[in-house]
Amino acid sequence: MQMVKAWARERAGPSGYRLAEPGLARDGARQRGQPIPTVTLPPLPALDAYLGQLDRVLAPLGESERQEILQEIRAHLTDSAAAEAGDDAQRAASAIRKLGSARVVGQAYLSESLLERASHGLRPGLTLMGLATALGGGLGMTALGLVFAFGYLALTIVAIATVGKLFVPASGLWLHDTGAWSLSFAAMPHSREVLGWWIVPIGTGLVIGGWLALNRLLRLMLRFALPRPRG
Repeated sequence: MQMVKAWARERAGPSGYRLAEPGLARDGARQRGQPIPTVTLPPLPALDAYLGQLDRVLAPLGESERQEILQEIRAHLTDSAAAEAGDDAQRAASAIRKLGSARVVGQAYLSESLLERASHGLRPGLTLMGLATALGGGLGMTALGLVFAFGYLALTIVAIATVGKLFVPASGLWLHDTGAWSLSFAAMPHSREVLGWWIVPIGTGLVIGGWLALNRLLRLMLRFALPRPRG
């Protein structure tokens, strides 16, 4: 899972990131079957409370996926706290502050999971749920959610106009005398309908092709929109 691996990175300096733990491939993906190495620390109530909050945010996910995320986050927080100065409470607080609030972290994970599943096919309901969840997943995920929401909304409007032609023959793409264009379900004065019944195959191809292209772009952008630990 791409996002799980993103949290297991620590800043190497102004030029980029270094892998924070062994067992990771060069692209940051954990090699299948390898255990998650962690530094042993005494129980840290603040970390347990944080993971409890995160678990509640991730409740819509399946048990195995949720536990994988919690295990990765616990490993990251424990390793991060071990590298901090101060007593146990101070180190835990510092690690949590660098990672971000449980709500934002959880929303980012949740939206990534939903959008990743939605991007494999035409699944508008799951796409809408993922985009809505992304709005609470940090700045990067919010920006991604807004941009792709606009794209999917535009395709939805085209789909409605395409299907509408089958029930309202007067509907279509209209060119006005002023040079403006509009989609309408009724004849427009001082305008002419330019596509006729061609709007059905053209609209269908545009919606399916556009949706699949947006899905592909979404999977690519998820790699860059995911938040990173600070500092």
